[in-house]
Order: sequence, then C-alpha cells, then structure tokens
Amino acid sequence: MAPSAGPSPSPAGPSKNCLRDQQLAERAIEDAEAALRAVEDELADPAVWATKYESAKSEARHTAARRAVEAAYAQLEALMD
Repeated sequence: MAPSAGPSPSPAGPSKNCLRDQQLAERAIEDAEAALRAVEDELADPAVWATKYESAKSEARHTAARRAVEAAYAQLEALMD
C-alpha cells in the first residue's frame, strides 16, 4: 500500500509575514536611532540651551526621540514573542 498524500508538513520557523514584520521593525529601530543621533547632534549646539524656552523645547525633542527608539524596540520584542 502506498503512503497517503496528506498535507505537507509546515515549515519550521517563523512565517514570511512574521519575518517581513520583523524586518520592518528592525528598520524602524535603525530609523529611530538615526533620528535620535541627529537630535543629539543638534543639541550639542549651546544656542539650543540659551533660554528656558529653548531648553524645554530641546529636552522635549530629545525625550520624544528617545521614546521613539524605545517604542521601536518594544515593537520588535513583541514580534519576537
């Protein structure tokens, strides 16, 4: 008797969609880190810290850029679980 032609076994590892999502998340991390470096380079200029208003604005930009990096890493971590 010949073996029956049942469903083929599923491939091991993550699906194509999961791999694509992980690659997109990794790219988002790279972009967020580049944006953070750009903000930090701009913040090296003493003029952005000249007044309380400028200081607050600079600090807010840095915080937002840092949080974007953290969120990108969290998104990748969620995809890996």
